[in-house]
Amino acid sequence: MRNINDLPVEVLENIFIFLPFRQLKLASIVCSLWHRTIFSRANLQNVVLVLMTHKIVNLPITKIETSERSYRSARLIFDNLEVDRQLVLYFLKILQKFSNSLERLEVSWKIYDKPLDLIILEEISKSIPQLKQLTVFDQETSGCDIDPNELLGIAPMKFLEKVRLPRIVMDASGFNLVQFAPNVKNINVVFGKKHPWDAIGALREQLVTVCIKTETTANFGHFWSIKPPKLQKLRLIRHHCDLVEPNDVEVDSVRAFFLFCPVLTVLKLDLRVPLEVLQVIVDSCPQLESLLLCSIDGGWQVLSILSNLKYLQNLSMIAATFHPYESTKLISPLPALRHLTLCASDFLDVSQFFVQLNLTVPILSTLQLIHYSQICDEELNIRTLESLFLSKMPMLKKLVLFDFCCVFPSHLVNQLNLFPRLNELWLTSKGLSPHFESALVPGVRRLAVDAPINQFLLRSLLEVFPSLTRLDVCEECDCLDEQSLRCELNFCEKRSLLEDRVQL
Repeated sequence: MRNINDLPVEVLENIFIFLPFRQLKLASIVCSLWHRTIFSRANLQNVVLVLMTHKIVNLPITKIETSERSYRSARLIFDNLEVDRQLVLYFLKILQKFSNSLERLEVSWKIYDKPLDLIILEEISKSIPQLKQLTVFDQETSGCDIDPNELLGIAPMKFLEKVRLPRIVMDASGFNLVQFAPNVKNINVVFGKKHPWDAIGALREQLVTVCIKTETTANFGHFWSIKPPKLQKLRLIRHHCDLVEPNDVEVDSVRAFFLFCPVLTVLKLDLRVPLEVLQVIVDSCPQLESLLLCSIDGGWQVLSILSNLKYLQNLSMIAATFHPYESTKLISPLPALRHLTLCASDFLDVSQFFVQLNLTVPILSTLQLIHYSQICDEELNIRTLESLFLSKMPMLKKLVLFDFCCVFPSHLVNQLNLFPRLNELWLTSKGLSPHFESALVPGVRRLAVDAPINQFLLRSLLEVFPSLTRLDVCEECDCLDEQSLRCELNFCEKRSLLEDRVQL
């Protein structure tokens, strides 16, 4: 063999599949053979066809129409006010060219004052019937006149295994989830007035993942009678409603449900869960690995109950209150818990909270504190951070500090070194100062900043974190000199960290 091109195409394919997308694009311009190998093989799953309406003028449509590539994944982004039905149908026509290989499709409708054009779902069901995964994001525009019967012409998608649908689709009177996706195993749906409990009940024997968001109150009481035997992941969200009243999670109604779900590993309840119900869940679902709870008054009591879950690795607690810890009430350590998210929690005695947390969760490797300052109190904010650092969590590798009320004081940056294994740090837009007072944190290798940065701040960051291999920022800046960087720089959309962290 004289060079790498003498290798069989299948071997090259197995080499390229391990490359990140950026490197994959660079490799595709080396020669025509590499270009064909990278973009013409359906099993290269990390290559995604992206079509965006705001770039339609500069889009090389003719190249796409004549392309010989075989995409498994595609993303359509409608984010231009000038979008009309003719343009929608044109995009879908382009997509139809790859219908033989396409398995995953994401449609993102980002036009705030226009409702999602329901013709998109109808055309997808007819032109790409073999899709296995369909995700439809919508801004859920309210106040628009929508014909509720627009989806009467939708065709069944028998190969669909995973589907995410917005409220505008689920609430359409002409839409039936069972007829649309008769073999679906994973559903993520939002609905309002129309309650699809009968349809979800008809799918119960095959459901593996269920995520339901509804804006109506007293609604989830209907869900507990469904009892899907294969359910592994469940998330219930009451959207834009008071979590306190009414209570959708009562002991008598949920006891039979959770006893019927022995393989449940992920449970996320954006509902008020009484401690009695939590005890039922722990006793009935010993395989739980990930759990999210909301509006908890007794945080330490919750941790005490959860200590019986020997496989629990991820825990998220939203609006939890931790009363001063009583040393007479010993809590058994949570044996497997590695990832903990505390959002809008109230630490009534912050000076001893993190010390006790370190004892309760001894192998914690990821800690996320989101909205940890209930009021804009700089002194309280500093005490919270100082107490956190003094806990010296020996296994902590990733720390996320997102609070929009208080800044991250520059004089505390050096105290990050108190965590001996810390290598990843996330901060909010208020979490950075251009002056770090000679701070040096050599252990951090990845830094994520939910803020735009300039060249001066970039230089300061590289001095404070000399071992950085990756820097994530939310906005692209033309003034940055990327050529002089010693690490990988990534630009990503600014979005809610909490939503990213608690999704299934």
